[in-house]
Amino acid sequence: MILSSYVIYAILFEDVYHFSQYQAGLTFAPLLIGGLLAIPVMAVFDRLTYQKARAEAIRSGTEVQPEKRLYPAMLSVILLPISLFVRHMTYPLTGQDRLPSFCDLHFEFQSGFDHIILTL
Repeated sequence: MILSSYVIYAILFEDVYHFSQYQAGLTFAPLLIGGLLAIPVMAVFDRLTYQKARAEAIRSGTEVQPEKRLYPAMLSVILLPISLFVRHMTYPLTGQDRLPSFCDLHFEFQSGFDHIILTL
C-alpha cells in the first residue's frame, strides 16, 4: 500500500498540480533524507542494544537472539501510523497548489526511514 503511493506521485504532481518533471522528482527528496537519517539511528540502536547482547552471548558462549535486531523496527511501527495520520489530516487543509508535497514530507521521511531499517 505504501509503495503504491509512489507510483502515482509523478502523475499526480505533473497532471493535477502542473509540476514539471524536475519539480515532481523533487517531491521524492524526503525519501532520500529519511533513508540517510535512518543510518545513524540504526547505528545507535546497534550500539545500545545488539552489541550489548552480542557481548553477553560471547561471554556466555551462546548465540544472540535474532529479536535483538528488531528494536529499530519497533520504533518504525510507532512512527509510521503517526506519519500516515499527519499526511491524511493535512490534505483537507491545503488550499494552495504546491502545499501537498510539504504535507507528505513526514510520510516520505518515515517511509525512507522504514526502507533502510527493514533492509539492514
